[in-house]
Amino acid sequence: MGRLTTSLALLCILTWPTLATEIRQETFGCKSLSLAEKLMTLQAANDREMYREELGRRMRGGECRLWQPGDKVVSRDQAGEMVCYTLKGSGICYWSTATLEAVMDLWRGDSR
Repeated sequence: MGRLTTSLALLCILTWPTLATEIRQETFGCKSLSLAEKLMTLQAANDREMYREELGRRMRGGECRLWQPGDKVVSRDQAGEMVCYTLKGSGICYWSTATLEAVMDLWRGDSR
């Protein structure tokens, strides 16, 4: 039974759809899902000073980055409302919130 579970998990990983999309509004992404969620919580709490300080520190450390409108990205993974994007041609995945348009693109399978 363990081999079957491992095989199914590997199959799911290998068959995850990689869909191209474009960033539509400035946002951030982090290599760690938990860090991205922590920053989203700070942002939602309107604690702007703490949010800016933490995001700036994480960006300087290379853990997070800013996505700019027009950035061409590929989705590599998804967890709830979070999507892990890579720049086309890059192997580094950054967790970001998915805008409604991006979620719809992923759902429809659009590849802009």
